[in-house]
Amino acid sequence: MPLKFLFLFLLVGIVLYFFYRRFATGVTVSTESTENRSETLTDYSSLPGQESGTAPVSPREVISYDLTRYSWGAAPAQAEAEKILRDFLKDVPPPRTISPRLEELLSNPESNVQEIARMVSLDPLLTAQILKVANSAYFRPSGAPRINSVHRAIILLGYNYLRVLLLEYFLRRTLEKCTSLPPQEFLKIWKHSIEVSAILGSIALARRYDVGVYTTAGILHDIGKFFLPLFPSSQEFSFSQGEEDLPPLKEEEIRYGFGHTLLGKLVVKTWDLPPEIEAAVGYHHPVSRLEFLDLPPESRKIAAWVTLADHLAHLYGRFGGDYVYEVPGWVYTFLGLKSPEGLITRELLWGLKRASSLAEAL
Repeated sequence: MPLKFLFLFLLVGIVLYFFYRRFATGVTVSTESTENRSETLTDYSSLPGQESGTAPVSPREVISYDLTRYSWGAAPAQAEAEKILRDFLKDVPPPRTISPRLEELLSNPESNVQEIARMVSLDPLLTAQILKVANSAYFRPSGAPRINSVHRAIILLGYNYLRVLLLEYFLRRTLEKCTSLPPQEFLKIWKHSIEVSAILGSIALARRYDVGVYTTAGILHDIGKFFLPLFPSSQEFSFSQGEEDLPPLKEEEIRYGFGHTLLGKLVVKTWDLPPEIEAAVGYHHPVSRLEFLDLPPESRKIAAWVTLADHLAHLYGRFGGDYVYEVPGWVYTFLGLKSPEGLITRELLWGLKRASSLAEAL
């Protein structure tokens, strides 16, 4: 009888230990080797201001705007904006994206890295970009041998970050021909988009969504900002005008007659991209509950997640600027969340840190 009680006591102790490691620390206990697991835990604990076993880092101090407090026009200039865009984009082909075969390989963690490396190596400029990122200060520790092969670079970056890098590479070269934004502003938007894309990739992996669609939505969510300079702005408008500090999206509407969300939606529609991407781009700053709920279920879901990912990137990323838009309560309700706290794990913040470093290396 004592042996039975001792065995039961040990069994309960083991279960409680694994439960603690999984939920109290936010780190999944896996069957990987001790060496690999220790390296991963070291990476998580190296987040700024975070000690081992403590809660994730605090968000940055930024200005918070509740978009539902403001009145929004019915975008009477939409038809004119769409015409201008179509005329402008008729000589600009839709951006090249990841080939279906490469997307299939990246979606399967068991894929042959050599085949992926062979496909990527067909583009010399892309190869140079991947090697540049892999040899940056964050990804290649000081004193480590220089990485000279795409195969090794892919292993170091991982499939999810390689996908983000590929999307950035192809789409950026298209947009550089379309925008008159200053280079510094252009890069700032891209780097923030990479952070949002990485968060969405993490969420999609955890919830078994289509990672390719979600990372693409993250890269494209602010695409309208690149096209705003095409349109004349109100001569009477000044960003310092008014009695209160207006949210940037409201300033866009006053200045151009519409914001980057509507413009981005029209760009995606013109390029004939999937409706889920169109919804993510057009509704990631929701201001109307009825308009949001009118979206088809899948489009509403991805728009809700992009809204939340953008919010987290502004709070915890490096390139979101000095403001953040509050997430309406109906978005949390739709996603089955009470707040974003449950998503802010050390794994997600570690992934965001890697994405920020990737963006910095570009």
